[in-house]
Amino acid sequence: MNNQLNIKSLIYTACLLLILPNFIFVLATYWTGDNRSIFNIDYLLPFICLIFHNRVIRATGIILFIFIFLIDILLIVLQHYPGFHFRDSLYLISFIFSGPKIFLVYATVVVAIIAIESAILWQFTKKITSNNLLTVTLILVLGTTTSYFIEQSNGQQMDIYHTPFASSNTIYFIKNQEASFSNLLGGDLLEPSPYYHATTPWTNAIQQHQPLNKKILLIVVESWGQPLNQTIQEDILKNLKAKTNSFDYLNQGNFLFRGFTVEGELRELCQLYPSTVDLYQIKTGFQNCMPHILNKLGYETQAIHGGSSTIYGRKKWYPKAGFKTHTFQEELNKPVNCIPFDGICDWDILPFLKQSFAQDKKLFNYWLTLTAHYAYYQHDIHNERFNCAIYNVSATGDACRNLKLQAQFFDYIAEFITSPEMQGVEVIIVGDHPPPLFKASEIALFKTKEMQDGKVGWVHFKIKDKISQ
Repeated sequence: MNNQLNIKSLIYTACLLLILPNFIFVLATYWTGDNRSIFNIDYLLPFICLIFHNRVIRATGIILFIFIFLIDILLIVLQHYPGFHFRDSLYLISFIFSGPKIFLVYATVVVAIIAIESAILWQFTKKITSNNLLTVTLILVLGTTTSYFIEQSNGQQMDIYHTPFASSNTIYFIKNQEASFSNLLGGDLLEPSPYYHATTPWTNAIQQHQPLNKKILLIVVESWGQPLNQTIQEDILKNLKAKTNSFDYLNQGNFLFRGFTVEGELRELCQLYPSTVDLYQIKTGFQNCMPHILNKLGYETQAIHGGSSTIYGRKKWYPKAGFKTHTFQEELNKPVNCIPFDGICDWDILPFLKQSFAQDKKLFNYWLTLTAHYAYYQHDIHNERFNCAIYNVSATGDACRNLKLQAQFFDYIAEFITSPEMQGVEVIIVGDHPPPLFKASEIALFKTKEMQDGKVGWVHFKIKDKISQ
């Protein structure tokens, strides 16, 4: 190897080692407001391999580079979904082609970036000498050490992942995923949920052996969060709350939550939190879910969802949770008009619920909505009542479309509850999780920088047995 050392070659080495693999992530986390060190020192290992002339060693370096790059991506995901486990990433990849098209776009961009950076590294690391690499590494270590002692002298707690200058993201990832590794070797895949659940009034009544309403409806609303500005939530619920003459009572509130849709479902139905979003893996632990208990109390228990039965394995785990019947996109005789997961629009589900509640029997209906799923498509918005400009929310952003979809949904519910079939029904409506947003200014609508979790909203009301017209 040519071990000649000069400033030009040092700059060349630094660009390949420090800027190329980190630049995309620095930009991304600046946009989203997430935490990430400027430099991930893990990229040193593939670079050591790449300065050799042996093709096998160099190919190993490229493989290591790809592996570390993917861990970098997962660590950004973990800041939004702390319960996410590495094994779930392989399961969620299966949604790329069946889910929202934006998922495929993201995947294509990631593959393209990895391919381009790998090609650049393969071609241009041939000119890097061991002395150049050693010098740049020493500079990096010196900068990291200096940064560490500055932070310590300021009395700040150091987190290896949040070190402002450099850190090993692989070490942080392994520490974060220790519980996930142990679960692979055996362990409880369902644990008590640490979060509040909107169905608390029903579970409390069951535990205290108090009677429940004859007809009850639980609606878990896709991506319905609790904005920090309560006025926004009041605007979303305005038309529903205007129907006060239709209710015996109406209560509302919010609580902290962070997770995927299936985790929000299990929170409300079973008061459980899964260690994996691949519920095909979970065989037991559902015996105390609310549908099971309601079956014993003489209720018919039914679940309905406008998406495919294969998403999150719902066709398998809904029966395990106690649902006697479940209806998905495949069984519904409705056109697929909404974009998320090529599913049936929420407003096309309402007639099925009306028909169900027209029966004179003890009935628990559970409905998981779909239309407001990320990426909040303009195509699915035909009710423009909600005015984002009033709240200084960009009309073209994800947050605005989410808020419009939620207002649109609750406007449909406001009309739905006045149907004769719905008289006497007790209803709980709750968000599954805060809306996924990836722009810092939009995330700030739902949580502050200091908040680890965002909030979801809920409403609980009882429709009068006879509504005066």
